[in-house]
Amino acid sequence: MDSCKAELTVTPDCLAGDFSTIVAQVDDHPAGFYTLAYSHPGSWSIEALFVSPVMMKKGIGSVLMQDVLQSAVQSKVHTLRIESDPHAVGFYQRFGAVQTGTVASGSIENRCLPLLEIKLPN
Repeated sequence: MDSCKAELTVTPDCLAGDFSTIVAQVDDHPAGFYTLAYSHPGSWSIEALFVSPVMMKKGIGSVLMQDVLQSAVQSKVHTLRIESDPHAVGFYQRFGAVQTGTVASGSIENRCLPLLEIKLPN
């Protein structure tokens, strides 16, 4: 995780521009969040979807992902793109994601991350 810290740290500068971040709270404490990038009309990227380790296995990730999908459908987005952690592929596949390729890790040399897409109804 230390080698990925810089790439995965969310700062105010990261949120400038065409991004939207939603935070899930449980008992007034942050439980997880997602950040979407609006790459071009009809296409969004999930830049981050994270659940606090102490909140895992409580359905927070599913609630966040359902919110992403609902927002995308309401906004007439047809494609969601995800550069996924390899361990999260199964999670995204449960929501219809399909692996379309790989992308180079921004943190670890010679490591590739799965590139996933979810096609949404128009």
